[in-house]
Amino acid sequence: MAEQSDFFADPFGRIWRSVPQIWATIFAPDAAERARHIRDLHLGIKGVDSAGRRFHALDPETFWWAHATFTWHMFRTAELFFPRDALSGADRERLYAETVTWYARYGVSMRPVPPDYGAFQDAFDAFCAERLEMTVPAARSIEIARTEGIGAVPFVPSLVLRMNRPMLRRLGTLVAIGCLPEPVRERFGIEWTSAERRRF
Repeated sequence: MAEQSDFFADPFGRIWRSVPQIWATIFAPDAAERARHIRDLHLGIKGVDSAGRRFHALDPETFWWAHATFTWHMFRTAELFFPRDALSGADRERLYAETVTWYARYGVSMRPVPPDYGAFQDAFDAFCAERLEMTVPAARSIEIARTEGIGAVPFVPSLVLRMNRPMLRRLGTLVAIGCLPEPVRERFGIEWTSAERRRF
């Protein structure tokens, strides 16, 4: 899949182009139409991976996993950065149900979608513990977070980035590595020092 993506040539540009489209599948008046458009952009993303296994971006579990990472990060963001407004059990169930409604708009099989928040958390944890692989693109993402930091960012003058690069590199590392699920850091031996944990 990495060969079919321009992410590493322009990571922040790719994020800048992609995130508004994804948010539109939630909030735009034509959200369902936009979701189907995003689904259809993935029709041609298929092939054979480095282990000789056939893949397709619209495989139900693959497509759901991409959505699941957004879902997990919404809950994790609330836990990490808004602890005073802790989500109740009912809040979690309601928010999770809304993410299922959002996912249904893509028109992909709902077979892998867990029925409630508890089942979602179990499925997500199982993916992290058993299914994820440290692929070349994943390792490259960790390397960028660790050593290269933030490159070009849309609408931010290059001079501002150059002047603040050391601080931005540290911040980028803390956010990128700190926001990973703990089992993923442990399973793949991703460095996360006690000093970084405190700063995070």
